[in-house]
Amino acid sequence: MSKYAYEVLVGCAFVAISIAAYISINTTTGTSFSFNEESSMTSTTFPNFLAIGLGLMGAVYLLGTIRRLYAEGRVGASFAKLIGNLWSRQAAITVALVVLLLAYANLIREVNFGVLTFGFLAIGFVLFGERKPLQICLVAAIGAACFYGLFVYVLQLPLNP
Repeated sequence: MSKYAYEVLVGCAFVAISIAAYISINTTTGTSFSFNEESSMTSTTFPNFLAIGLGLMGAVYLLGTIRRLYAEGRVGASFAKLIGNLWSRQAAITVALVVLLLAYANLIREVNFGVLTFGFLAIGFVLFGERKPLQICLVAAIGAACFYGLFVYVLQLPLNP
C-alpha cells in the first residue's frame, strides 16, 4: 500500500470513528449536545468534544494528504493508484478492525464483558494472521481475564459479570 493510500485511509477512519462516536454519545444518553450560552456541562460534554476533535484531526490529516498530492502534481495519476491501493489486504484489515472496535463499543452493554472481550481478542488475532486455534483461545482467555481483573479489581469499575 502506498504512503498516500494509507494516509487517506487513516484520515477517513478518524472521521468515520468520530461521526460514529458523536452519534452514539448523543443518541444513547438521551441528551443532545448543544453549545450556546444557556447550555451547561453534562456527562456528554467532554466525550462530544473528543469526538469533534478527532473528526477535525482526521479531516485536517486527510486534507493535508490531498494538498501534498496536489503540490507534487500527482493528483490525476495518483488518484487511480490511490483508489486501487485502498483495496489491499492491509486496508481490509484496517477497516475490519475499525468495524470490530465499533461493534465492541456498541455491544458492551448487552453482552457479557468477558465473552465480548474474548471474542474481540480472538478475532483480532485471526485478523493479524494467527492461525493456531489453541493459542488464539488461550491468549484471548488470559487477556480477557486480565482485562476483567484490571477493570473490576484495580480500577473498581462496575462491569457485568
